[in-house]
Amino acid sequence: MPSIAITAEVSEVNKWVLIGYALVIFIIVSLPITYKLTNLVFSLVGVNTYKDGGATIIGVVIHAIVFILLFRASMFIPLKI
Repeated sequence: MPSIAITAEVSEVNKWVLIGYALVIFIIVSLPITYKLTNLVFSLVGVNTYKDGGATIIGVVIHAIVFILLFRASMFIPLKI
């Protein structure tokens, strides 16, 4: 069976743009108000993501997963550079 290699060249400028996207997403996901909002949602099912003025381990894991998904989705934004 022949192997098919798919390669995509990413320019240096596009790499910096993706880093910028990651920075914005990280800032939004890591804000305390975001943890408070997710705590409101997840407390309905009995999971605390924010307790005693800080994030819980479950909260950090949930926010890490959200960060990964949002960053991966940002890779589908067309880069016009």
